[in-house]
Amino acid sequence: MNQPDKVQPNQPALDFELMNKIDVAGTEFEANWGAENATQIADCLGGWAEPERAKLLEELIILDIELRRQAKLPVIMQDYLDQFKEDHALIETIFSSVAPEDCVNLQQFVARLRSSDLIGSKSIDASLTSLGNSQIDTVETVNRLKDTLLSTGELTEYQLELLTSREPSVPLVLGDYVIVDHIGQGGMGQVLKAVHRRMKREVALKILPADVSNSPSRVARFEREVQAAAKLIHPNIVTSYDAGFDKTRIT
Repeated sequence: MNQPDKVQPNQPALDFELMNKIDVAGTEFEANWGAENATQIADCLGGWAEPERAKLLEELIILDIELRRQAKLPVIMQDYLDQFKEDHALIETIFSSVAPEDCVNLQQFVARLRSSDLIGSKSIDASLTSLGNSQIDTVETVNRLKDTLLSTGELTEYQLELLTSREPSVPLVLGDYVIVDHIGQGGMGQVLKAVHRRMKREVALKILPADVSNSPSRVARFEREVQAAAKLIHPNIVTSYDAGFDKTRIT
């Protein structure tokens, strides 16, 4: 059973026999994962007594999270809490290590949303009001708010992903441009889909890496290149509309 590299559970060492049993169970679970009649985590726990059951449950949840990420499926802690009502403490510990981005509480999420400059306070307040009397600080409440913002078109899936990540890789607003999605990444930086705030023009926004921004010679080269690109007008050549600096970033 392959474990994701980022997962380092703080558990005491297991004896070889137990490790082998867990590995066999995990391999079978992974091999059958995603099939039409796939084995569920709960099905694998039959016949396991504590504390071995808890260890198997931990390993299977970690594996399930990794498989869901590879399949680009949502990872929602509440789904596991609903399935294993007696194991809330274990599941919360797993998520705090494996998926901290899914543990952002309501207060943190709203604070990030307000500081992001993506939508106005009235829209945020209206979305909070739509929750009614259920503004309890749970993962389910955060997910309901995210679903509301997504369904109304206030935010994109990529924006929500960054707002709930522990360390966002890029800001969501760069000058007059609002980042709405990720297009690609290479040795010369990231390419993002963005919209000009006033002109409402969709553009591909390239953000150069930090080592370019910190090199005067490479900055000068970049400026020469964008000046040359701005002079090129041809239907088969991407038009350059803008270039500039945002704090320490070159776009």
